[in-house]
Amino acid sequence: MKKHQSEASKGRSNNKSKPGRTPDVLREHAERRLSERKTPVPLQDARKVLHELEVHQIELEMQNEALRQGQATLAASQERYADLYDFAPVGYFTFDHMGLISEVNLTGASLLGVERGQLKSKPFSLFVAAPFRDTFHRHYRDILRTGTPGTCELQLTKKGGTSFYASVQSMPVWDAEGNLTGVRSAIGDMTERKRAGELLQKAHDQLEFRVQERTADLSKAVDALHDEIKERRKVEEDLARQAELLNLAHDAIIARDLNQRVFFWNRGAEERYGWSSDEVKGKVTDDLLQSVFPQPRQEIEQELLLRSRWEGEVIHTTRDDKKIIVASRRALRRDKDGKPIAILEINSDITEQKRVEEYLRQAQKMEAIGTLAGGIAHDFNNILAAILGFSELAADDIPADSKAQGHLKGVLKAGLRGRELVKQILAFSRKSEGEQRQIILTPLVNETHSLLRASLPTAIQISLAITTRDDYVLADPTQIQQVLMNLATNAAHAMREGGGQLTIGVSSVTFPRGSLLPDPDMEPGDYVKLTVKDTGTGMTEEVRQRIFEPFFTTKELGEGTGMGLAVVYGVVKSHGGAITVQSEVGQGSAFDVFLPRAHEPEVNKEEETTFALPTGTERILFVDDEEVLVEIARNMLESLGYHVTVAKHPTDAWGLFLEDPSRFDLVITDQTMPDATGVTLAREMLRLREEMPIILCTGYSQKISADKAKEAGIREFVMKPMVKKELAVTIRRVLDGRRE
Repeated sequence: MKKHQSEASKGRSNNKSKPGRTPDVLREHAERRLSERKTPVPLQDARKVLHELEVHQIELEMQNEALRQGQATLAASQERYADLYDFAPVGYFTFDHMGLISEVNLTGASLLGVERGQLKSKPFSLFVAAPFRDTFHRHYRDILRTGTPGTCELQLTKKGGTSFYASVQSMPVWDAEGNLTGVRSAIGDMTERKRAGELLQKAHDQLEFRVQERTADLSKAVDALHDEIKERRKVEEDLARQAELLNLAHDAIIARDLNQRVFFWNRGAEERYGWSSDEVKGKVTDDLLQSVFPQPRQEIEQELLLRSRWEGEVIHTTRDDKKIIVASRRALRRDKDGKPIAILEINSDITEQKRVEEYLRQAQKMEAIGTLAGGIAHDFNNILAAILGFSELAADDIPADSKAQGHLKGVLKAGLRGRELVKQILAFSRKSEGEQRQIILTPLVNETHSLLRASLPTAIQISLAITTRDDYVLADPTQIQQVLMNLATNAAHAMREGGGQLTIGVSSVTFPRGSLLPDPDMEPGDYVKLTVKDTGTGMTEEVRQRIFEPFFTTKELGEGTGMGLAVVYGVVKSHGGAITVQSEVGQGSAFDVFLPRAHEPEVNKEEETTFALPTGTERILFVDDEEVLVEIARNMLESLGYHVTVAKHPTDAWGLFLEDPSRFDLVITDQTMPDATGVTLAREMLRLREEMPIILCTGYSQKISADKAKEAGIREFVMKPMVKKELAVTIRRVLDGRRE
């Protein structure tokens, strides 16, 4: 700074006019010589004096021309750079050593909601919220004490009481003698960045007015050479200060001429794109950045000419070939005659914001799928209940050795698979909670293999490498299948150009205590390892270390949200497992998922085969609005020995119960019915008979769960459709529990 001031002082001394005699001095000199002579002036002497006058007149005209050129250059410099101060997207303040505002730009005044003229000599602490005033004073004193830049965050209060959070970046101010005289700060609104375009246009309009006023003032001072030099020196100092302040902004600020060639490129642009200011000066930025516009460039240029501004989202390519999305705001700079002379551009990186928006859109799609799945689950479960119920009733009436028994068993098996499928759909769409249970991985892998073979290109070969039968794990099958699908889909993407080999493996591995574990969070013990391996493009070590980060993706814009592997990582960790990856560029990738191995459950097949259905003679009230289900339930329950009364409407059931609350030993009711839900009916019954055993059945409901049913006093909460065995066991569990 001192060096700059010294050079500026040197420049001022060089700009002084050379010593010479003025016309008045020459005139006095000529008159004195003439008066001293007693005789007429010789013609030769008169011509000499006249010649000297003509020479000095020419010198004065040259000096006047230099003055005019200096004034024109000064005006052009002022018009070109003065707007960089007031046109900035952040507020710039200069404080004296007492903390009073000595200078502020239009953006700063707008941030505080006060006209700039009214801020002169005002304490800035008046606009700092009370809890943050100590922070501001400490920040200000540290700058004055150390003479080094600093930053802080404050809560400011506008005139009128509106508060906002602001970032403050400050630097010391030195005078020509090297004394620290104050602090200069860049203050940006952290909560209303979207208003930057509006503030930019406002600053642009006010800047035009100020430039016109300044031009008029300068034209009046054209005859005063020393005043012009002084004013020019002041402008040069202002430009140097403004350049430093603009370099504090994190957004990329670019100024270009009408040929799209750069003449200003701030530090924010260097950080955002990777090129230095010296490297880009004179270059066409849209070509350098490989700009992709949302509309033809010709339309953008026309809008700039008509409205003097343009805003939109542009895709840029950085020096390291990374694609980013920026919110670009462009303004056309005109001279006093209205002729376009330059373009000012401010670009804010919104790449992460767009990825978050894309993720939210995907989440909304999944929510819509879940709503649709939930909407059909109730009706579909009723259909399955009819299929299963009639099949079991028919099986009871057919000899055990007939071929029809085999066919009915097939129908029952298909119906049960359909029931499990509905459960998986509801779980996947997050309409029901996932349940971790003991499962065998191999059948799940085989099922996933079939799904992948039907969905991936035929150029990708899929093979299985299953080397163990000891593959029992405690897991949610839907989530594990989601892990396999995500890993396989990513592998297929890596082989989308020329195809390749995708291998899915299942193996068992044991890590003794003291051995090297693949993941530091793992415990020694037995694990089942799922492997998804491809022969695709592979990845660099830098990418490999970041692949599980949310929103990180190497795919092109619009091809992915960067959440797939993050979800995989979360699922594996929630199962107490670990995931690792090995990859090399051009050599493919291999993901290993380690899940704790569970012990094979002991099943007494003989007991299971000879198990007799529990029966009873109690009185049961069965409530359901589906006539088919009422018929099935009546037949099933009566075949188990129970006395059954049915009601097809909650009102009918309530009437039967009111006649004699002690008439029934058990109530089984559907949840979703016209006019009243099963929970509502149960609460009314329990109000009259507190100990009444009630079983609530539902195919799907967002408003009821097992916990909520229990809170309402309901003994059992079961999901439709139920087979005869499940129904018999549940009834006995409820009735026998009541008696105990």
